[in-house]
Amino acid sequence: MTPEPSAVDKQAIGSNAFKRPRFLDARRLMIAGMLGLMLITGIMTWLTLSRIKTIERSDLQNTLENILLICI
Repeated sequence: MTPEPSAVDKQAIGSNAFKRPRFLDARRLMIAGMLGLMLITGIMTWLTLSRIKTIERSDLQNTLENILLICI
């Protein structure tokens, strides 16, 4: 007569013993997507603001040069 495995042994032997719940994978994917979107948005914002800064400085330089030419 062979001894019957205990309930703990049956759970450890089952095929679901090492599977992760699906919601953890979905949550990680959602977090990674949000972080990626935030990174892309941050880079685009930085590039846009630096471009606006360059244009504004150029316009200011042209305006000051015109004022200087008029006053001389």
